[in-house]
Amino acid sequence: MRLMILLLAWCCGVASAQTSGHGEALQADLANVGRDPVEFAVSALRSHELLIFDDAVHNADDPWRFYQTLVEAPAFNAQLTDIFVETLPVNEQPRLDAYFNTYPANPNLLLPAFQSGAITGWNYRSYVDLFATIHAINADRDPVDRIRVHAVSTPAYWAQIQTPADFRTYIGPAQAGRDAHMYAIIYRALDQFTGTRRGMFLTNTRHAYNGLHRSDGSLIWNTATYFKQWHPGHSLSIRFNGPFLNIERRGEDSARVATAEGLENIEYSWVRADSGQWDRAFAQAGDGPVAIPLTGTEFGTAPYIGNLMLNAAAGQTMADVYDAVIHLGPVTGWQNAADYAEIYTPEFKREVARRYQAAYSPEDLSAFLASQNVADLEALTSELADGRPVRPLPQALAVGPLPQLP
Repeated sequence: MRLMILLLAWCCGVASAQTSGHGEALQADLANVGRDPVEFAVSALRSHELLIFDDAVHNADDPWRFYQTLVEAPAFNAQLTDIFVETLPVNEQPRLDAYFNTYPANPNLLLPAFQSGAITGWNYRSYVDLFATIHAINADRDPVDRIRVHAVSTPAYWAQIQTPADFRTYIGPAQAGRDAHMYAIIYRALDQFTGTRRGMFLTNTRHAYNGLHRSDGSLIWNTATYFKQWHPGHSLSIRFNGPFLNIERRGEDSARVATAEGLENIEYSWVRADSGQWDRAFAQAGDGPVAIPLTGTEFGTAPYIGNLMLNAAAGQTMADVYDAVIHLGPVTGWQNAADYAEIYTPEFKREVARRYQAAYSPEDLSAFLASQNVADLEALTSELADGRPVRPLPQALAVGPLPQLP
């Protein structure tokens, strides 16, 4: 018994020393290579034609407030020629062009583009606020010198979705080449990296991974992967330090309802990077905005976590998938973007109802409505049209408190 106690004490001491050493190294990184995020991005855009930003979760407001601050910085917008938006379909580009070429601004010109962005439309006001900022910056520029905003997602043809089979095709095979599609549009718009244009790609999670490998050693090809592997040195992938999706397989349980995908044995949770050690280091340094490179730093040694972790080879780190991280402030203080309720015109509310009826069987639709705590599609669309203001981000609140030091 005495020997067991001594061994346990020794193990705990080793773990404590390792954690302490890691924390001290993180603090050293912050002191030695930490930079103001805007200054970091300005410098990065000078040396790279494309900055790829991962906003952590689409509904987060904080990264989009940073984008506004960034594009308003003269040292940044003097270099910037193009902004690429992952979530809007490429066939809505004429709507974006109409908005950005019309003065005074007419936000109604954007409605069809946002109504095409998802089955319920893309209803985050954070996007529209950024567009308004860019529109204002462009006002004093010659048309040829204006920042151009590009919709780069695969085309959306909602009118052609008439059955659940159509919808399965749209969200399945039709999306299989989405990352290659976005890569091709961005690469072409930036004149194939001839140095004449510089841009920022506003995206989310896996599309920003630039070097993630499968368990068999092969690369997982995402938009950022194409750029890093085919054009090394021309792009930089930057992750915001927000909530991270953690995915774990759990033991089989015969009591759980089986699914064709095996999802009954997978557990999802929102967590902090590096088991909370990143956030502890940021907090000890004052929790102010800071950018940190991941290559060659202690921050970069954190284990990779994210939405492809079950497919990824073991032992990969954050430096394997991103080039830098930006911390904006305490993760639990992140906000959910306000709703862009203006897209829900009477006509579009009817179209949303039609999309759901076309996309789902009556049984699946009933189950979905029950999960949303609404009686029918009219109640669902009315709730969407009500709109909600900025509010605490659920995924950020789910990460829990900072871990205690051992």
